[in-house]
Amino acid sequence: MPKEDLEESSQNKEFVEGECMSDFKERYDEFSEEFPKINDDNAAKFSEYENKTIDDENIGNIQSKNSEDIKIHPKFDHRSRLIEIEEWRFICYDFEKFDLEKDHLKILSKLRKGIPAQFRGFFWMKLAEVENIKNEHSENLYYQLSEIKNAPCCGDIYRDISRTFPRHSLFRDKNNHGQNSLFSVLRAYSLYNPDVGYCQGMGFIVGVLLMYMSEEDSFYMLISILEKYKFSGLYLPGLPLLNTHLEKLRKIFKKRIPNLYNHFRNENVDETMYASQWFMTIFAYSFNLDAVARIWDLFFLEGVDLIFKISIAILKILKNSLCNQSFENILHTLKTAPYTININDIIQCALSIKLNYKE
Repeated sequence: MPKEDLEESSQNKEFVEGECMSDFKERYDEFSEEFPKINDDNAAKFSEYENKTIDDENIGNIQSKNSEDIKIHPKFDHRSRLIEIEEWRFICYDFEKFDLEKDHLKILSKLRKGIPAQFRGFFWMKLAEVENIKNEHSENLYYQLSEIKNAPCCGDIYRDISRTFPRHSLFRDKNNHGQNSLFSVLRAYSLYNPDVGYCQGMGFIVGVLLMYMSEEDSFYMLISILEKYKFSGLYLPGLPLLNTHLEKLRKIFKKRIPNLYNHFRNENVDETMYASQWFMTIFAYSFNLDAVARIWDLFFLEGVDLIFKISIAILKILKNSLCNQSFENILHTLKTAPYTININDIIQCALSIKLNYKE
């Protein structure tokens, strides 16, 4: 095509795109007026250290593919972003029309791409059915519990606060609002459910929740995770459910990836050494926070089965390198896996795994 025609074609394309964007912007603004913006103030706190975890100082120079600097054409990116936000707004608006069982695959196909940060708290609470939990309790339950200052677990909670996402801006020092919120939610829950009280690992769960929602909503989400998703057994004395989950993971691992499983046995690598934190924190302790959010988007729809699928997906993806490694290198590779595997690859592999409940 002649240079003049190329230039004219490019100009026409820009004109058409501009017209489309103008029309889209008008419709977007109209819709925004009808459906108020869901604004998560805490979502902004997520950005500065979104790919940092408690283990960053030990990770060294490993770079996550999730954090690669990808340059996108600004016009295309802006237009796609607006379209994506409008789609999610419509889903928010029509969420009550969805049936989580009948529309499971439809919702899953949307969630696997990731929820925009400003809608994440809203969707997590909807999927976790937090409104139902709130309706089952007195209206001011969280604030009533917050008034009780002397909880048996206060000392343990306080000691662990500084270890929870210490590099994240929300929890950076002990006088920070985020640390106070984290302490308040964990103390309130220990009073709400004294049988569970407080256990290490719960802080990372609440820490992630506080990045996307208020203290009160985080409290009810924690109730949902421990009750609806049956996580309470992970934190009871003796960690009974954790032992059950790890035994199930061993059986799945042995059946699905037998060569790697046998290599782990030969090197004396047990699932307790690397997968305990995966279950107890839903990967929040080990993974960068961008990956954690993507996993949680799916977890609140799929439940604990997703943790098994993600675990097996990681082992499958790393199989070739792990099969040639010794004890220490295996643990190091699994520890740094979130920084070497693209989260999209993990999710794609995990969702292709069908669990057999006899395993």
